[in-house]
Amino acid sequence: CAAMLSFEVDPDLCKKCGLCFKSCPADAITWKKKEVAVIDKDKCVKCMSCFDKCKFDSIF
Repeated sequence: CAAMLSFEVDPDLCKKCGLCFKSCPADAITWKKKEVAVIDKDKCVKCMSCFDKCKFDSIF
């Protein structure tokens, strides 16, 4: 059930590339160059776009 999903970024795996940030249609991800992305769980619509775009498996 999508309502039960909750995404987080693993700071050890995040490459700070911004792909997740750019892919989020809900603007639920904050990111600055050379920093780990942060997902706002209240804004997240659980579309899995960030999960699918991350090449480094840092979103779980």
